[in-house]
Amino acid sequence: MSRSISGKVKAFVFDRDKGKCVYCGSTENLEFDHIIPASKGGSNSENNIQVVCMKCNSVKFNYIDDDNILEKRNKPKRRKFFEEIIISKKILNKLKWKNKDIISILYEPYNDDFAISIIKNRSKGYLSKFHLHHNGLGIIKVPRMVLLIWLDNPKTNSYKDEIEIKVKTIDNQQGLFLWKRENESDEKKKA
Repeated sequence: MSRSISGKVKAFVFDRDKGKCVYCGSTENLEFDHIIPASKGGSNSENNIQVVCMKCNSVKFNYIDDDNILEKRNKPKRRKFFEEIIISKKILNKLKWKNKDIISILYEPYNDDFAISIIKNRSKGYLSKFHLHHNGLGIIKVPRMVLLIWLDNPKTNSYKDEIEIKVKTIDNQQGLFLWKRENESDEKKKA
C-alpha cells in the first residue's frame, strides 16, 4: 500500500478535521496520518486519514488509533476510538477465556471479502485485553475505524445488526470469528 495521500483527500480531511490535531487541537506542525497504518494495510481514503500534530503523531508511531495516545498527552478525548463487542455467556463457555487475557484482533481475507478473527496468543494483529463483565458477559474493544472501514459504512452508529459472531478454530485454538451478515439486497442478488 502506498503511503502517498492524494491532494483531494488531504483537502477533504483538513476541512473535516477543522485544520486541528484530532488529539490535542493544535494548529501547528500538522501532518496527515493513517488511522490504520499503511504498514498494516490501511488505505489512503478519507475514512482512514486524519490530521495530527507532529508530537501526537510521534507518540502514535505505527499503531492503530487508540486511547493510549490521549493518556500520554493528557488531553481530553475528541473521538470514540473503540466499539465494544459484547460476547454472550453461551459463546464464552466454549472459549474458556479469563478476565484480562491478551487477545489478538486481526482483519483478514475471508471468502471474497474480509472478516475479523479474535484469538489468544497470536503475535500478529491488534493486541487487546478481554474483559469479563460482572454479569458474565464478555467485552472486547475493537478499534472503531477497523469496524467502520470493514463494514464500508462510516456513518453507522451500531455494528450489532451487521455482523455475525461465531466460535471457530483459528490457528489450532478456539477463537471468535466476525463476518458481515448478508442483507436482503445481497440475498436477492444471489437468487
